[in-house]
Amino acid sequence: MPTYQGIILDQGGAVYNVNAYGGSIQAALDAAVLAGRGIVFVPPGVYNITSPILFEGKQDITLIGAGPNLTQLVQANDQGVIIVRDNGSQPSSRIQIQSMWIGISAGTPRTGGVGISLFSRIATPLDTILVRDIILQNVPYPFVCDNVHQSTFENIRVVTNIANAVKGVCCQVKNSNSIRIKDLLILPVISPATKYPFAGLQIEADCDTVIITDSEIADSQVQGVILTGGTSGPRLVRLNNVYVELCQDSGFYIQNGRDVRLSGCHAAVNNGDGFAVIAGNSVTITDSLSLQNKHHGFFVSGGTGVKIEGCTASNNSQLQDNTYSGCYVGNAQAVSGVRVIGNRFGDFIFSTPNQQKYGLVLAVNTSYIIVTSNDLMGNKTSGLLNASTGPGIIVQNNLT
Repeated sequence: MPTYQGIILDQGGAVYNVNAYGGSIQAALDAAVLAGRGIVFVPPGVYNITSPILFEGKQDITLIGAGPNLTQLVQANDQGVIIVRDNGSQPSSRIQIQSMWIGISAGTPRTGGVGISLFSRIATPLDTILVRDIILQNVPYPFVCDNVHQSTFENIRVVTNIANAVKGVCCQVKNSNSIRIKDLLILPVISPATKYPFAGLQIEADCDTVIITDSEIADSQVQGVILTGGTSGPRLVRLNNVYVELCQDSGFYIQNGRDVRLSGCHAAVNNGDGFAVIAGNSVTITDSLSLQNKHHGFFVSGGTGVKIEGCTASNNSQLQDNTYSGCYVGNAQAVSGVRVIGNRFGDFIFSTPNQQKYGLVLAVNTSYIIVTSNDLMGNKTSGLLNASTGPGIIVQNNLT
């Protein structure tokens, strides 16, 4: 079985080495397509991509480099680098893209173009797409997934060292089902002046069953992670062990969503709230940490069936002490059906003690709230402010 530095090249089809096609990735790809399947190997080197590499209605093709430090695809156009889509009647499927660097490393940034675009323009989605071991550097729109099902994206790095190079959401997932994202890292190479202008990761309303694990997002000019869109938001989203820091707004921002679970997540040193739930149905945040954010640690301003359990909020209200709280439930719109159970909302970094005004606030327009078994000690004013006038408020067994 052919290999290159431990990379298995033969996965059931012939290997098409780009060097045998005059260095043309598209020519090697077309040869694999003509044969019905195959592996297109891009050896170490720098390849100027003057027009996008296209997979249009293709199946059973792997495009693989020798590794992100060895195979470099330089974006030399404003349309994009790799585009996987339908051909007007048939979607692409069983496509793999692995082990390469994409973008530009220095100079003037491109005005447009997607690093990797996965997009079906017809009703039938792309399916069984694997993207793994990729660095996307200074690409205007790094990664877009639209109308894709049953696919995995793993070990993807989005980085920038050129101001204003990235112009859109770093990783955008929409109209897609059964998506797995693991080991996604989004951060500038250097600061200042290289923050991302939009969200690091955005999951949109028409998605169903999206799982994100073991990932880190930093330095967005807005929120780090956004669940957004429509009247009900994306459904069945799971975020496990996701770390968000240094964003100009909230770390995690759930504008809408159904059956959303966050577990073992971490929001730190963001300029808004650590975790914000604006609307949604059945949103659960467990075993997560909100630390040294400028506003609230956890902010629930809308939705029903929200649960916060086993979490910690400490040393938030960094914008101004004695202003924001560890957890704030309620806002202009009514909030009901919230459970706050077994949390620690109080400062534990003693060099900047008692930043948070309260451990927990229940605002006036809340109803049917359960608050139990929380440690609310170590805040500036007091542990608990219960201003709710609504029915069904149960507050018991809390340390204040």
